[in-house]
Amino acid sequence: MDLEALFLPPYLQSLGYSERSELRELSKRAIKFDGDVMHSDRVWNRWRGILEYTCCVEYARHSIRAIPTGRAIGSSDVVPAQYHSASLVFFAQATLDNVAVWVADSLNLTVKGSDCAFHKSKFNQAISDAVPNLAMTVAKHSDFIIKLEAYRQEWIHRLSGGARIYSDKPPSDPTALPQIMVPVNPAMPSFAGDPKAYARSVDRTRTNNGGRWLYPLVEFADEMADSLRDCLCSFVAAALIEAKFPPCDWQA
Repeated sequence: MDLEALFLPPYLQSLGYSERSELRELSKRAIKFDGDVMHSDRVWNRWRGILEYTCCVEYARHSIRAIPTGRAIGSSDVVPAQYHSASLVFFAQATLDNVAVWVADSLNLTVKGSDCAFHKSKFNQAISDAVPNLAMTVAKHSDFIIKLEAYRQEWIHRLSGGARIYSDKPPSDPTALPQIMVPVNPAMPSFAGDPKAYARSVDRTRTNNGGRWLYPLVEFADEMADSLRDCLCSFVAAALIEAKFPPCDWQA
């Protein structure tokens, strides 16, 4: 019996996650059969819940890809674009936060509460002290972790959160090409009420990003979802060879 077919959420299986060797090994750590009885491990089986969050990220990506583009964009597409882009970010952050809690619980780290997150220096120091192997893996994905948290912070606290429709020309111009985009600088929309401050923010973002200040929504979604998948898989691979995690404790 393919254990990953039982352990990995079906939606992720349909996207090819079951082809990842580290996730197949994770499945073997999480569940096993003794005759007709399935047993689960109290430590590794918790990854099922983490992967359910990942399903939400991937579904948000799927929904974003279905949103019309160019002149096919209508006013009714504004809310889906905002909703799915924000959902993708929030569920991606929730995924990482649950991994952090799993690490803290499994290794009995003293870091608790809001400090138990990969973007917090206190938590990263605790991992570095306890399991340097995992700390190095986290460091490899630090750019993504920091970027994701920056979008989450802005989008969860401001009405301007999520993707928006932009146009290369005034909407009244019949040749205008609308696009659903995400600001490269997540804080930029907060200046929308002050045209001068907004213009300065756009100029700074362009200067710091080779002239670019907006992402196409699909590109943004792919970057975030792919980065989360790669981060999770490399973390699982590192955790599986870490001897400090408790031995399997099978529960019927």
